[in-house]
Amino acid sequence: MDNWRIARLPPYSKSGYSTLGSCAQLDLPFEQYEAPTHLAEQVFYINTDEHKKRNAHAKALLQSIGFKNITRVKPVHDSVIYKSITKTHKYIVEQIAGKPGSDKYYCIFEDDIELADEFVNRPQEVKNYINNSISRYLGEDPIGFIYLGVCLDTRQVQSCTRNRCNAWCAHAYMVSPKGARWLLDNIKDWENWHADYAYLKTFSAPVVGHEFSHDHTFPRWKGLFYQARNAEWYEAGQTENTNAVYTG
Repeated sequence: MDNWRIARLPPYSKSGYSTLGSCAQLDLPFEQYEAPTHLAEQVFYINTDEHKKRNAHAKALLQSIGFKNITRVKPVHDSVIYKSITKTHKYIVEQIAGKPGSDKYYCIFEDDIELADEFVNRPQEVKNYINNSISRYLGEDPIGFIYLGVCLDTRQVQSCTRNRCNAWCAHAYMVSPKGARWLLDNIKDWENWHADYAYLKTFSAPVVGHEFSHDHTFPRWKGLFYQARNAEWYEAGQTENTNAVYTG
């Protein structure tokens, strides 16, 4: 069995994983261990009408993981494309903030995501891996926000840990209703900041799949999901068209 598939967790009880005491190695691979369900069934992904290949890939990927309630969100109109993206992230965060009876984490994706190589042929194990990761991180996530993937510059690569990472990119993350309300209260400028800069500027958060690195393109990605800008289905977007505007 590959070393990366062995997980170490604190002892588990009916009330959850204890943060005290020594860790015991599991007999099962981390992604196969039955964890409490912390994930909401609804997931969101951002996609424009123009990006049909991205849409087909993102939807198929999320279905293969086992999500049943997949919500495609068209970008909120703005003549400046990065502002459109940020407003769309805020719109989704507002929808999650309005679910006060839930303590589940809701996943938010952009449409150019791909799974880490270690999971690309077994996506059905991803939800369990995420649930186990949330069980591990709950005591280390005071905000209610956990990254599912980050992209890092040289300085950030050295300082980013699984428990605490200050990073670029907002292509894959999950947030609880409590966390969504925290974002709305604490991000100072939803109008002029790019979403990933807003997050980088405001907080650090745990990263699911911190042990996975992806150097398919620059900058360097870590986490369970990366942006697959070299994939066959990838269509040029904001990254390539810095002066583009969204008029939908």
